[in-house]
Amino acid sequence: VDMPPMQDMGPDMPPPPDMGPDMPPVVVVGPQIKVTPLTEIDFGNVAINTTAQTAVLVENIGDAPLTITSLDLESRPSQGFDVAPVVSAAQVLAPGASATFTATFSPTVQGNYGNGIVILSDDADDPQLRVDLSGQGMQQTMRSCLFSSPDSIDFGVVAPGQSRQATVTIGNCGANDPVTVTGIALDDPNIGFSVTGAPVGPFTLAVGQSQQITVTFAPSAPQEVDTRLEIRNDSELSPRSRVDLEGSGGGCATAVARGESVHDTLGPDTLREEGVAIVSGDSVQLDATDSSAPSGQVGYSWAITSAPAGSTATLSATTGATPTFTPTVVGRYTIALTVTDLITGAAQCDPEEITVSVLPPTPFARVELSWQADQDFDLHILRSAGNSFPGLGDAINDLHYDHLEADWGQPSVIDADGFHFGDERNGPGTERAVLTGLESNRRYRVVVQYGQRRSFNPPSFDATVKLTTFDAAGQQQVQTFTQTFNLSQRGREWTAFEIDGATGTIVP
Repeated sequence: VDMPPMQDMGPDMPPPPDMGPDMPPVVVVGPQIKVTPLTEIDFGNVAINTTAQTAVLVENIGDAPLTITSLDLESRPSQGFDVAPVVSAAQVLAPGASATFTATFSPTVQGNYGNGIVILSDDADDPQLRVDLSGQGMQQTMRSCLFSSPDSIDFGVVAPGQSRQATVTIGNCGANDPVTVTGIALDDPNIGFSVTGAPVGPFTLAVGQSQQITVTFAPSAPQEVDTRLEIRNDSELSPRSRVDLEGSGGGCATAVARGESVHDTLGPDTLREEGVAIVSGDSVQLDATDSSAPSGQVGYSWAITSAPAGSTATLSATTGATPTFTPTVVGRYTIALTVTDLITGAAQCDPEEITVSVLPPTPFARVELSWQADQDFDLHILRSAGNSFPGLGDAINDLHYDHLEADWGQPSVIDADGFHFGDERNGPGTERAVLTGLESNRRYRVVVQYGQRRSFNPPSFDATVKLTTFDAAGQQQVQTFTQTFNLSQRGREWTAFEIDGATGTIVP
């Protein structure tokens, strides 16, 4: 068959918390728009001077009225595409309500077509939503052919127990002969897709005639699924025309709770998941922005689930991704984060919480390792019996990047006597630790290890340990210790100093 060349058609403040089990507060979602198909409609090959159409479902899945201020094609006049009805005055959808629009593709010449449907609304997350439109016009040169349009449909996230519908157009794109459709079937009819609006086959389509088919997606489980709709027919061009279908029943949301000091009283801090140590008078910035949900719409709920006796601490907010927490009593706090998929209502499958350890204003000592080379150094604080030190990395006695809290059994309102503030893998960098309780029959060794070589310049570099101790009156005393390393010393250990647990004496 000789086909003419393709032609590009152009653009077409809350009260003190109850420390018992907390129920998550009701999250206000606001207006939320959802469009099916999700992001694009590819009409595929459509015969010239025929029309393919599909439904565009616009829903308000939020809990407040959704105002659609505009819905129209991105560019007019359009070469082949249309959408109806056009919204030019505000249209309000109540929570749970929907409106159906029809997108059509009617090519007049052979070529590639493109445009888009733009929807403006008061959804804060998607105030301007675009659905891409594409298609190809083809000559009616075959005696018999059948087209199906669109080529694919993405239903997006649909909560189990709910359903969404979309339409497929099938049509006779031949020049002379009728086409008989002998069957319409899904490759896998057991994963939530069904054909709910189609004639009982076989049936015949005359030249230029088309037929609408309704496809429903009603997932029964929170999983991503896909299949194909196959239209069997007796045409010579496309005896098995196919439409790809995909959708998701959602799934577990994922909660990630991180925190860091607000005032950096113990030195500059960064967000981390392992728990936060601060001194009394500081606050914690909480952060759940790394949390996720299959639909992309995440709701956050925070609650203080344990606190020291006498605490009246509160969160600046119990919802939102980034509240702050200001403790009022020295001790250990636990804050739970609950994350919900606002579209499906599914919560996280795994619990998530972060601990906040509030230290007295003057801990015994703060240790800070710093280096200015592009290398990796590690700070270890090793507990010993006499002069026999355990190997680096002891997960019970020592503080290091894999053991961030150590409990040496000293009387304390916190079940920890030492805190490591986490690993800094790439230099230049800083690693820190705080000691709050020492055993009188122990000596502690502060060790720096050259962990990994990151670059080959400079050939030598310094590592510096800054030790800040506090006397009974809270006065600070600062000492620094420096050691030079070179590139050939990867793995070398340098003991900067020891601490006598009985007297607090520093032994370089």
